[in-house]
Amino acid sequence: MKIVRTKDNSITLYNEKYKDFYHSREGAIKEALYHFLYPIKTLLKERNNFNFVEIGFGLGYNALVFDYFLNKNKKDFQYKSIEKDKELFKFIEKNCQIFKIKNYCFFLKKVKNNIIFEDATKVNYEELLKKEKLNILIHDG
Repeated sequence: MKIVRTKDNSITLYNEKYKDFYHSREGAIKEALYHFLYPIKTLLKERNNFNFVEIGFGLGYNALVFDYFLNKNKKDFQYKSIEKDKELFKFIEKNCQIFKIKNYCFFLKKVKNNIIFEDATKVNYEELLKKEKLNILIHDG
């Protein structure tokens, strides 16, 4: 994986296997805010519960902003993600300091406790929803 600094000074990765960047070169954090958090801002005032399912945890920026803003606003939520790349999480956890995002390393430690290594086709999703607020299902199938 190649580390790339984006225009908003956040970091993304270039995946050599898929020959693609994880985020826009304009900005990885900017992308998480504009495409993920800003669209639900009005709902933050109207609702107290949120459920979010993300295909591909990636670097966790979407989950990070979701976790931060919903906890800050004292909202209840469930976040579930399915990630294919087992090695990606190990890489970002090992190198979390290079991302220079406040509480990013702490957030990754919290998420690490909720990773489930299973075959996604055999998961009991009703049971998964009863578990911790943040769960990452690692499945390479």
